[in-house]
Amino acid sequence: MANMDYCKFENTYRDLVDCHSSINEKLSDREHKYRVMLLDICTNMIEKYDEKCQPEEDLGPEYDSAGFSEEDR
Repeated sequence: MANMDYCKFENTYRDLVDCHSSINEKLSDREHKYRVMLLDICTNMIEKYDEKCQPEEDLGPEYDSAGFSEEDR
């Protein structure tokens, strides 16, 4: 299911945190293919990221490996 515009980065961040916590796990061939594709697109995003997009204010709460902040607990 696609993410809504107002929360796509928040939802994707939480999914990426989950992927990060299991990045070195043994996966099926299909999942391994998508892991490589995910790493490729993340690298591409970093290379193309425009510094002007960075907010000057605090980025908000940090999330743990399960995608929860201190406020969620």
